[in-house]
Amino acid sequence: GTTLASMTVGSITSEEEGDRVYLAACFRITRQTDPNQFRLPPQNESERRRREAAEMQEQMIQNQLLDVTRQVKVWMYDASESNNGRVAFREELVVPNATNAVERTPSTTKVANLAGDLVCGDEAGLQIFDATRDRRFQRKMAFQYLCDIDCMEPLHGNYLAVSVSRKSTEEISVPSSAVRLQMPTSRGVYIVDMSGATVRAVLDGHRDRVTCIRPLPDGRLLTAGGKFDATVQLWNSETLTKVTKRDEDDEIKILSESKQMKKPGYVFDLIVLPDNNGRAVFAIAAARYNTINILI
Repeated sequence: GTTLASMTVGSITSEEEGDRVYLAACFRITRQTDPNQFRLPPQNESERRRREAAEMQEQMIQNQLLDVTRQVKVWMYDASESNNGRVAFREELVVPNATNAVERTPSTTKVANLAGDLVCGDEAGLQIFDATRDRRFQRKMAFQYLCDIDCMEPLHGNYLAVSVSRKSTEEISVPSSAVRLQMPTSRGVYIVDMSGATVRAVLDGHRDRVTCIRPLPDGRLLTAGGKFDATVQLWNSETLTKVTKRDEDDEIKILSESKQMKKPGYVFDLIVLPDNNGRAVFAIAAARYNTINILI
């Protein structure tokens, strides 16, 4: 009934055990409901009771699936339970949003690792979780913006690049302590200063939503648009350095000066391929339908 929506890898550092790697994942619903399942009205009392039981069963299944999408599963190696060649992993459930009877609780759609913290994103905002001494995740900070997240990727320092599209108009449950972020546009790649709780800039170089963000080793940034845009844009490092430099100017900069790559057009993902000999050169692997294009 569900499938993987997003996953990330991070590490937790402690003086006793050093670094411990964790894997975090969130899920989306794939089970389709039959619109004609309850189309025919019951003809007698027995059919009415069967239909009522079937409707309750369907509602229960939908609620269970929704609960799965509202949680983030985290797995990490458990040394205390691993012995005699047996490897044990401890599983933890992180629930970014508590259930609210009045407002709709959003599903977590994206996760990312930012400087050791777990970042969870949904259509209500971003929430940052850090690990306690007993390696449990607790909420550190929350940001509210009420937009759909298409993708997000950590940049240098405590900056996060977040692609958003379409502002939500529904009543959504948001933590009362959430810091509201300014949203000058309903589409683009937002450069968010997570430590300063501010939006520094918006990269506005696509005609459609941005489905992929890939930082490059030389400080530049690639962004890939959706099917109605079908372009990959390259943002230079000088532009990104300028907008992430701390100054007294609180104005959000809207940037559109990017270079359009001749290839590969519409892609599903972009991955950096570093040089095996340690040289400062790299290639880009672009996933495009049933092919992988290598860009040098």
